[in-house]
Amino acid sequence: MTTCNIVPGYEIVHPMESLMLAAEPGLGASDASECLDNWTRYFCNAAESDDDVLMTPQRVSALVHTLVAARQRARRLIAERDALKRAANTEVIRWIDASEQLPDADIDVMVKIDDESVPIWIGHHDGEVWYVDDSWHEAVTHWAEMPFGPEVAS
Repeated sequence: MTTCNIVPGYEIVHPMESLMLAAEPGLGASDASECLDNWTRYFCNAAESDDDVLMTPQRVSALVHTLVAARQRARRLIAERDALKRAANTEVIRWIDASEQLPDADIDVMVKIDDESVPIWIGHHDGEVWYVDDSWHEAVTHWAEMPFGPEVAS
């Protein structure tokens, strides 16, 4: 039996348990890697002692290749999961046609001005006209709410 450092005091009876632990949600890449290391040690020990399975050098080599591929796939899946989590926390900017709907009066919003070289400006609508860069402007085509600023760790 192998002791699992991820769950203190837990004895791994079979390496498959180690792989199941590696698939736990919220498990970091290093923890998953450690679980795969337990799997590798299991087969290496079995090859040396001949206790559990009859291991030939060819079988050990095939298992090592399988484990390397599994480790790469686990890392790729963990990275993909983490990227999806980050993407889920990303705000989506929704542009609104200024001819269809106006923002609340005197609230700063991002604006797109027709035929301008600057792609986005900050402006507001005072209930009657648009003000962009402290000047009255009539060519605002679209607007969007300002995104939230980044979270700052305190």
